[in-house]
Parts: sequence; structure tokens; C-alpha cells
Amino acid sequence: MPLSRALTFGALALLSCGGRSGLLGLEESSNGGVPASANRGTTAASGSANVGGTTAVSGSSNGGTTAAGASNGGAPLGGAGSSGGDSPIGQWVTLHHREPPAPAPGQNPFDYLGSNAVFADVWSDDPSRALVATLTPGYKAPSSGGVLRYEGGTMLPFAIGAEEHLYNPPRLVGLSLSDLWLAEDYLGLEHSDGSTWTHHTQPEAQLIWENAANDVWACSAVSSTESGTAHQLSHWDGSVWTKMALPNLDGFAPRGLWGRSASDMYVSGTQGTLMHWNGTTFEARVCSAGVTWSAVWGEAEAIWTVGDGGAVARWQGDSCLLLPTRDSLPGGLALRDLWGTGPDSLWIVGSGGSILHWNGSALELESSGVTADLTAVWGNASGVVWVVGSNETLLRRTF
Repeated sequence: MPLSRALTFGALALLSCGGRSGLLGLEESSNGGVPASANRGTTAASGSANVGGTTAVSGSSNGGTTAAGASNGGAPLGGAGSSGGDSPIGQWVTLHHREPPAPAPGQNPFDYLGSNAVFADVWSDDPSRALVATLTPGYKAPSSGGVLRYEGGTMLPFAIGAEEHLYNPPRLVGLSLSDLWLAEDYLGLEHSDGSTWTHHTQPEAQLIWENAANDVWACSAVSSTESGTAHQLSHWDGSVWTKMALPNLDGFAPRGLWGRSASDMYVSGTQGTLMHWNGTTFEARVCSAGVTWSAVWGEAEAIWTVGDGGAVARWQGDSCLLLPTRDSLPGGLALRDLWGTGPDSLWIVGSGGSILHWNGSALELESSGVTADLTAVWGNASGVVWVVGSNETLLRRTF
């Protein structure tokens, strides 16, 4: 059966690309009051830090600092959004945000007041501009996905070339604006060389990752049966797509895709599972079987996954360490995405405006200045990190 085309923010986390493989069982051990995790020879991160308005997750939040934004009337989505200028290092600036519409006094609570769009994904190759994938909830009509471009304090429509209606927010990835990929499960894949868009037939494409112009990966749903949905990974070598079925693992549905090369790719997902493609076969590893790993990212020393209940895992080979975050995140908030520059700098975002930063020895809870659910994070080597979320939220931080 086809995937649902009308999504709310909660449904964004359910976009999946699942499969099954032989399970590499890891020995579980108790770890700091969080669910048991595999830990073979890994050393727990130690120490705490209070840096620039952030608080290590082992302690309590000190509130942090958030730069105030100024009014920005240039956004085309309706209503007033906030826009801040360049921020000092270490502070999150709210570039765009809208409060949910509130009922007028005496208004019938069953009257539909409309909903703000969700900013579902973000990508940037420049410290002053970013592309934002959006989802506008439908009312008596299907939901609509699209792309906006933030530049010069203004959010403007960004043409993607596809004539088809986008029912879901697209996923964005690229090396530059002249090598940009877009994935949407109804449309498939679109690629831009900076002037022309080219359609690639990959129905139900849900996840996309690019290592190089001749090393692009997509994850797609290909069929659905009573026993579940079958999925595949597809690899673009610059000329042709090569498809490979994801192995079938009971209850496993991938949520995140990241890699270093055509022989070193990772797929995170449900059942606490992280799959690794080594260029020949898939290997599966498990850390905290009840957790859904919403996203995956890697650096020179480890692979990282984040998920529901505030779970953060650091994988090294066959070992996995769950970091003790849940006591520091109110209500075990869901973590949705992560991005980093290396072993000592990683940002994690999630529900309730939560942002965590790994400084190489401890996770710090940073003050985002918003309570909106945060859905995606992206950065670039120029020293800027972008974050997006519900209620048309766009944040930026320098580092």
C-alpha cells in the first residue's frame, strides 16, 4: 500500500525505510540508569562543563542566553516572524518563528483556525543562506510540501522544477547549489546542477545522502504486504542507479541514512538497530532494543545515533554506549536529528526546543530560546549551524 501523503509533525518521524538482516547480538549491561546498552571496551564520557550559557546534561540548566530577534516582514508565509542579525559565538538566534494561532474570545473551539507550517529539513552551503523544506497541513485539501530559501533576512519560495504536487516535506542534501538533491516519497528524486532540475525515478524515496557527485544513496519503499513493507537502498555512481534490497528484520524500519563512502554506509531505525553496509553485505547491531534511532551521523572516532526518550548512543565498532541524557531532558524528549564537525563538536535537536551539544567529553544542554519541536539540524565548515522546527522555526548559531 502507498505511504500516507498527508503528514503532521508527529508523522515526520515515521518516514521509514526498513528492512532485515542477520542480527549481530551485543552483550547488554546497565549504564547509568538508562536502558541497558552494549558496552564492550568503550569508555563512558566523563566530566561536565558550563560554557557560554550551556549546561552539561549531568547538571541542571542555567537558562543560557538567547539573542533577541527583530521583526522580519519579508517572509511570505503570513503573520509576523522574528529575525535576528549575526549572533555572537555560542548563542542561538531566532531568524524565523510564528506562534500558533489562538482562538479569539468567545470563538467556537471547533472552528478551524489554521496551522503554521512545519519546517522539516534544512540544508546550507553558505553561512548567510539556507534551504528549508516545509510541510503545510491541509484543511479540506491534501497537505503540501515545498522548499523556501532564507537569505538576507527574508524567506522566499525556492523553485524545485517538479510540476507534481508534493504531499510531504522533501529531504535535502547536496555538495553545493550546483549539486543539490531532493527526495520526496511521492515524487521520487530531483537533482539540480544549479540551472536545471533532472528527475530520477525512485518512487517512495524517503532518505537521501551524498558523499560525492558519483556516490549518492537513496532509501525507498518498494512494496507492502501483510508482513510489512519492503525497502531498498539505491546507489548512484554518476551514471546509473544500482539497487539492493535491505535485508528483512522483524520490526525494523530505518529512519536515518549517513555514510562516508560507497563501502561505508549506515542506516539507523527502529528496534534499537543500526545497519552498516561494508560494500559487500549488511551488518546489523543493536543498542537498547526498545529505542527508535531517528538519525545517524559519524565522525573519525565513532558513529552516533539519537532517538526517542532522549536516547543518545555512541557506537565504536561492535560496541555501543548510551549517554546519560534522559534525566536532564524533561519528560525524556524525543531527539530527531544531529550534525557535527568532528569528535569534539556535535549538535543534537529534538522536541520541546531541546538542543544538546557534545564538546568531546560531555553533552551540554543549550538554550534554544524556543519551545517548538525541532526537526532537523545542518551546518557547514564556515562555522554556522542551522536548526528548523515546527511553527516555522529557523535558528542559527555560530561556532
